[in-house]
Amino acid sequence: MKVLIVEDNANDRRLLRYTFEHHGCSVIEASDGREGLELASAHRPDIIVSDALMPVMDGFQLLRALKSDPALRSIPFVFYSASYTGHSEEDLAVSLGAESFMLKPKEPEELWAEANKVLQSRQLKEEPGLGAGESEEQFLREYSHIVATQLEVKMSDLEEELARRKKAEAEVRTLNEELEQRVRERTAALVVKSRELEQSQQALVMNMEELKSKADQLKQANDALALENRQRTQAQEEISWLNDDLRRQRSALEATNKELESFSYSVSHDLRAPLRHICGFIKLLAEEHGSQLDETGRQYLERIGRCGAKMNDLIDALLMLSRVGRSEMVVSSVDLSSMARQIFTSLSQTAPDRSITLTVAEGVTVRADGNLMQILLDNLLGNAWKYTGKKEHGVIEFGRLEQDGKQVVFVRDNGVGFDMTYAGKLFGAFQRLHTDKEYEGTGIGLATVLRIVQRHGGRVWADAKPGEGATFYFTL
Repeated sequence: MKVLIVEDNANDRRLLRYTFEHHGCSVIEASDGREGLELASAHRPDIIVSDALMPVMDGFQLLRALKSDPALRSIPFVFYSASYTGHSEEDLAVSLGAESFMLKPKEPEELWAEANKVLQSRQLKEEPGLGAGESEEQFLREYSHIVATQLEVKMSDLEEELARRKKAEAEVRTLNEELEQRVRERTAALVVKSRELEQSQQALVMNMEELKSKADQLKQANDALALENRQRTQAQEEISWLNDDLRRQRSALEATNKELESFSYSVSHDLRAPLRHICGFIKLLAEEHGSQLDETGRQYLERIGRCGAKMNDLIDALLMLSRVGRSEMVVSSVDLSSMARQIFTSLSQTAPDRSITLTVAEGVTVRADGNLMQILLDNLLGNAWKYTGKKEHGVIEFGRLEQDGKQVVFVRDNGVGFDMTYAGKLFGAFQRLHTDKEYEGTGIGLATVLRIVQRHGGRVWADAKPGEGATFYFTL
């Protein structure tokens, strides 16, 4: 369906276009009646939606021109206007042949429904009459009445505005008079202060001798201060040397860390092949010769298999930690809210029957490496999911807060929590506060989180109580 929109207000025109395009219509736009008449002749739309009062040629003149043209008079015409002072506008519109007269504003679906209703009604009827049987004199009389009514409303508004301005001017005059009075009072007060100042100056002259004696005391104090400054300069030089030494130690530590990361990656990578062989042969032994073993032997094989799987998980975790430290960062704007929702969706699919409330704050964005942020949230939200697993009803919240002018992102849960006495062990590799029997894990996740936050120049910390849950915070 092709729709012609005639509207001088750009915002209203845009809203109308979105409404009809949403329903699959092709939309043509005009900013006044004359342009609308030209576009109607060129494109022959299925329906015309027009404002009433517009510059150059308004909606009533446009409708009369359309109904006077045999080629265009059958096009359905709908008024959509905010200019309404009574039924005279609507009556004139109907007498000219308009199918509908709607008042702004309307909800998009209401507007679409009315336009659709007009089209369906037109399809059921034969070609309408011209709606212009009235004389030119009668049209001009009704049209002039409407314009005059609008002008009266505008005049009333202008008179009210003029009254408001006069009131404001009176208030300004009152304020000016009050200001002048305050200036006079301040001037008198300044005169009194000036006299007091003269008296003070006389007292200062009398105290010059006393000041001279105190000048000698001040010289002694300055000498002592100069000595202190020399000592402070010497101390600053020592501090500067210590800072340089600290930077050297830091560079050495960074180099050592890189070597350790490289060593960890190499060891983890080289362990994979023999471990894969061990696990493979254990599986073959269980499948092909398991029947020859007694119950104790099969239990031993099962334990060996679990240990192999555990070791494989540890190697994967070590490789992840190594990659986090060695990968090149690509910093961009990252939508953490969207990322958290995706992770929650994946976690929920693993246990759809769990009773849990997941909350994600909107608009949490950071400037960071997107891949590293995915790893960080996978670990924090995965831990929250794991440690609320034994709760009758779990609660996990992802959000943010302001602290010292910086954005702090947090993950909060009502899970098992931990004793803050052992908080220092949280972010160390292979440091766990719960056993594997209670909660499975490798002990690498929070170490990985710490490494990612440090690479972004931020910090990470936690707060918890046993049995009441934990909250992990980080800044970048």
